Amino acid sequence: MSYNQSSSYVYQSKGGYGLQKAATAQPMIVQSYEHYAIGHPDLKNAAYKHIDLDQRDLRQNARSQLCNMNFLIGHECIFGPYCLFAHSVADVEEKIHDVSDQKKSAPHLSRRLFKDLGIWPSICILQFFSQEEIIETLRRVNRQSLALCKRAYAPKRVQLHRITLGTVKFFERTEEIRVTKDSLSFFTVYRENFFREILQHYKNVRRLTINLNFLFEEDKKDRFIEMICNIHQQQPPKQSIQIFAIEDAPLREKNLDQLFKSNILQNIQTLKLPRNNLMNKGIEILFKNSGDRLKHIKKLDISSNLISGDEGGAIIAQSKSFPNLYSLDLRLNKLGDEGFKILVKTTNYPMLTDLKIDKNKIQDTGAHQLVQICNLLKLQVVKFRTNEIESKGAQYIASSYAMRNITVLDLSANPILDEGFKFLANASYLSNLNKLYVNDCGLTSASARYLKESKFIGRLRVLHVGKNQMKEDGCGYISTAPNLDQLTELVMNDNDIREEGIMAIQESHVLRNLSRLDLNHNEIREQGAQMLALTQTLIQLKYLNLSCNNIGEHGCKCIAESDAFPLLQELVIYIGNGINAKAKAYLHRSPKLRSLNHIC
Repeated sequence: MSYNQSSSYVYQSKGGYGLQKAATAQPMIVQSYEHYAIGHPDLKNAAYKHIDLDQRDLRQNARSQLCNMNFLIGHECIFGPYCLFAHSVADVEEKIHDVSDQKKSAPHLSRRLFKDLGIWPSICILQFFSQEEIIETLRRVNRQSLALCKRAYAPKRVQLHRITLGTVKFFERTEEIRVTKDSLSFFTVYRENFFREILQHYKNVRRLTINLNFLFEEDKKDRFIEMICNIHQQQPPKQSIQIFAIEDAPLREKNLDQLFKSNILQNIQTLKLPRNNLMNKGIEILFKNSGDRLKHIKKLDISSNLISGDEGGAIIAQSKSFPNLYSLDLRLNKLGDEGFKILVKTTNYPMLTDLKIDKNKIQDTGAHQLVQICNLLKLQVVKFRTNEIESKGAQYIASSYAMRNITVLDLSANPILDEGFKFLANASYLSNLNKLYVNDCGLTSASARYLKESKFIGRLRVLHVGKNQMKEDGCGYISTAPNLDQLTELVMNDNDIREEGIMAIQESHVLRNLSRLDLNHNEIREQGAQMLALTQTLIQLKYLNLSCNNIGEHGCKCIAESDAFPLLQELVIYIGNGINAKAKAYLHRSPKLRSLNHIC
């Protein structure tokens, strides 16, 4: 028995579930329909009703939900374009109910969520509700509630298993989709076309991250990566997705081959592969066997992958697969001096401007290569954090011609001492330096004096000298250095600074442009807090960290009653200062700290 080709039918269930069968669709027998109904309980009690499509075209009705049968595994929608439910995310029209519909006497202006409290108070109230309450209930009150809920809960990052057929429209503003080990269940419930629909519809997505949290079940991992590659085999990801990351997923040769041969990396500009235990063999596949398929990559992160020795350095240096690369992250590997020497001599990275090589066991011998042959002549950002560079190595860095364009230099956690810092302060090649990080380098007030007397370093905007022994004298030199008048961020934590150092900051005319000041773990105490509250220098300050300084209740009161911080937005003061409830009340109720948004 088949349907009449000259008529059309609508299946309507008692629960309101409606599906339409039109004359132009393929004929369908009753037996196949009954089999189809078994897969969906709402269709078991369906009844037939004849209608005239010329009078009522149900295809034009609003579609507030996605069709389950089109996306669930094991099901298939047989109604095609005549289904009453949307078959793509773009066709979904969110159904909005008005809470005042039952009260016809209520004026139109009163039909609003939380009355007219305004945006900020309403958002504060919404933050007390759970994710499910916001998504499933509150956002459907009216259009204003939908807008407010999206502002209150519009995460820039969303995990894939949080996206369902009912919430797919709610996360459309997200900027990053994360596929975790918990998200593997998504692909057991929905078909691959649903994931493709999400990527196609979410226009703000810039980053796709896969973090398997060291999934050691090789069969599951292999099937998952193969499926991800197959999804984009026919159609590459849209150009808005610029960052692709696979983290904490020990990748084998098979996985790497699948990734590089698929279209998933076709439009990607930033490739991140940290913590994947690639080792030298995996790096060889990436840099040699990928051919020219990755030549469009501009940023590459292969940190923490056990790349070791001159072999690893040679593989990276000899590759011509990344001619447009301008950022290379090699942190937390084991290149050593030999690997670093080979790397800086290469001519295959003419566009490289950003090199991060923290914690690679580089010593003065490796740094010496910078003053011999260094073909990385466009470097602007160099980070050597947590290596074994001493004062001699600092001298080599300061006298290298390759450093002439450097704007960011990080030598934190290297024992360069005052002698090494003196070479940096007197280096003519570092005249373009904007950011200098020398935390935990064994520096004293002598280094601060060298910085003040420097004839070349005059463009610094960010200076980090934490975990040293600057003390009051060092604080005084920095506060009176005329070449630091452009400084906007100063970090001097753990420097044993006492009241005299705060007095130097109070009287300084150099630090007027500071927007961030970090003085945590010093010895400021109540008197120092009182001096800081009387300063007229820090009028541009937006961030202040005074934790672990024993300033006590009186110190908090001085800060709260001070006119010195009219633009302060974030204050870190609770930890290690003997703060009681009364001191917190001073800070929270202070009329002087009107701009304060966050206090902890």
